Amino acid sequence: MSKDYLTIGTAGHIDHGKSALVEALTGTHPDRLQEEQRRGMTIDLGFALLGENIAIIDVPGHEKFIRTMVSGASGIDYALLLIAADDGVMPQTKEHLEILELLKVKQGAVVISKCDLADEEWMELLEDDISQLLQGSFLAKAPLFKCSAVTGEGIENLRNHLFSLQLNKAEKAIDDFRYFIDRVFTISGYGTVVTGTVQQGKIQLGDTIELNPGKIQVQVRGLQVHNQTASAAFAGTRAAINLSGIKAEKSSRGMVLSAFTDIEAGARCLIRISQPADQAFGNNMRVRLLTGTSEIIGRIRMSDESPGQKFAWFVGESPLFAFPGQRLILRRYSPMETLGGGEICFITHSQRLPIKTLKLSPKLSPGALYIIFNKKLISKTQLQKLQLFLGAEDTGLEEWQDIKGEIWYCSAEWKNERIKIIQSLMQKHYAKRPWSKGKALNEILPQVQIPLEFLQNLIQKSSYIIENNLLCEINHQPCWPEKWAQKRDILRKWLLEQKISALDRKAVRQLTGLSPEELDTVWSALLESGDLIYLHGDCYIYRNALNQMADKLTAAFQERQAWRAGELREYLQLTRRELMTLLEYSDNIGWTERNEDLRTAGPKLMTDRL
Repeated sequence: MSKDYLTIGTAGHIDHGKSALVEALTGTHPDRLQEEQRRGMTIDLGFALLGENIAIIDVPGHEKFIRTMVSGASGIDYALLLIAADDGVMPQTKEHLEILELLKVKQGAVVISKCDLADEEWMELLEDDISQLLQGSFLAKAPLFKCSAVTGEGIENLRNHLFSLQLNKAEKAIDDFRYFIDRVFTISGYGTVVTGTVQQGKIQLGDTIELNPGKIQVQVRGLQVHNQTASAAFAGTRAAINLSGIKAEKSSRGMVLSAFTDIEAGARCLIRISQPADQAFGNNMRVRLLTGTSEIIGRIRMSDESPGQKFAWFVGESPLFAFPGQRLILRRYSPMETLGGGEICFITHSQRLPIKTLKLSPKLSPGALYIIFNKKLISKTQLQKLQLFLGAEDTGLEEWQDIKGEIWYCSAEWKNERIKIIQSLMQKHYAKRPWSKGKALNEILPQVQIPLEFLQNLIQKSSYIIENNLLCEINHQPCWPEKWAQKRDILRKWLLEQKISALDRKAVRQLTGLSPEELDTVWSALLESGDLIYLHGDCYIYRNALNQMADKLTAAFQERQAWRAGELREYLQLTRRELMTLLEYSDNIGWTERNEDLRTAGPKLMTDRL
C-alpha cells in the first residue's frame, strides 16, 4: 500500500547551523562525507529522515556550492530558511531566498538558529531585519521559530510543526515518471545506485525507464524510499534506485530518469526568464544554467522582451536535457552571481525554429508558441495549420483585426510592445526635431514591424493620428529653439525675396551663407511643414511662390483657354528649365492639363492652393 510523503529542504548562509538543526530534529547527521565532518561545513547534499514519511535535504551554504544547493532545492515541498542569531542576514541568506523564489517553492518557515548566542535586544533587531528581507516573498507570512541545536530550545515546536504539514498524496502521482539524479555510487553485489527526489509520477520494481541525455534503457532492480526497501516510489519521495543496464561511470549527477519520451537533448533551448529588477542580461553573455540537478555553461541570446518577462535562446557548450516548463536558475559565469530564473520552453539541436521539437512538447509555457512567429502577426489560416500540427489549443493569442477578409492574431504583450516602440520613436523624434509636425510613415513602419493597416488600427483611441504620410501626436505643438529659428528666418527671408523660380538646393547654400548641416536641418524642416515644395531632381520651390504661380496661371487661362509652353515661359518670365519643371508639377497636381503641345487649365486650378 502506498504512503504519503513530504520532502523538506534547508537553505541559508554557510555555518548558520543547518546540519546541526537537521541532526537535532532527526537524530541523524546529514553530512555523509568525512571531509564535511572534518571541515564542519556541508559541501554536498545531505539527507535525513524525520519519522517515516518526511525527508529533509540539507544543502551547502557556501557560495561556491550554489549549484549543489539548487540541486537540493529542485522538487522540495517545503523550505526551512535558517538565519543564525549571532550573524544575522548574510549574502547567501539573500541568494538562497532568491533562488527558492525563482524555483517557485511556495511554502516554508523561517528558523532563527543558534538563538542561545544572542540576547533579547539583539533578537528584536534581527527579527526586524528578517521582516524586511522577507517582505513581498513567499515567506512574508511564514511561521518563525527560534531554535538552538545546543540547548534544544524550539526544536520540539519546530518538529511538531513539520509533522503537522500536509503530505503529498501518493495516489495523485499520475503523471509520467520524472526523477533528477543528484548522487551516483556503486554497492558491491548490486551495481549502480542513484539517488534523487521523484519529481512526478511513480516507479515500480521491474520498470524499464530511460536515462538521459543518451536515451539509455535501464531497469529498476531495487528501490528504497526514505531508507526503507519499497516496491514503488511516488512523487515527492526521496528514493534510491538500483539500476541494471548501466555502469556507474556512465551516469552522473545532472542526468534524468524518466518514462520514455520523444524529447531529445540539445545544445539550444528557448527559455523564458524572470529576473530581479537589479540584474540585467547582456546579449551573448556567458552564463551558467542550473536546472534539476544539472549545470550547463553557455551563452544567452536575447529575444524580444515582453512586460515582466524575457525570452532568450540559451546556447550550451554541451547538450542539455530538460522538460518544457522545468524551472531554471541563471548565474553569471564569473563572478558567480545569481542573475535570475525562469523555465524551459523547449530544447533543440537545430539553429532553426524547431517546429518538430515543439510538436513533441505540448506543455509549452504561455507565449512560447508565439515565439515561433518571431513576434510577428499571424493569420487565422496559418494559426489553425500550426495548431493542428502541434496539437496545441491555447496559443495565448488574441484576435486583432480583419483585413481583406483575413483575421489576424497577436498577443496582448506584442501589441503593447508596438505601442511602446511608437511612443519611444516619437519622443526621440520630437526631442531632436521639436519643430516637426510628425515622423514619416516610411520610417515608422519598418521599426514597428507592422503594415500600415495595422498601424491605423493600433493608434485608434490613442494620442496619435496620421496626416500627410506623417504619424503625428495630437497634442504636439511644433516649436523652434532660438538657434534654429534664426537659421530658419535667414532661409525664409531669402526665399521670400525670390521670384517665381525653381530653386537649386546646392546654389542656396552659397547664397544664404548657411553651413551644409544648418541648411540640411532647416531645409528638411521646411519641407516637412509644407513651406518648401519638392518639384524634381534638385529643384524645389517656396510654397508662397508656387501659389503665386497658380494665381498667374489662373489669370493667363482667363485671357486664353490654351497656351503653348514658349508663350507661358514669356508670360511667367521663367527660364525653359524652370518652366518645364514647374509645368510637370502642375500637370501632376491638376492645375494644368497637357494636350499635345498645348496647356489648358486643370480642374483644380481655380480651387486648390497649397
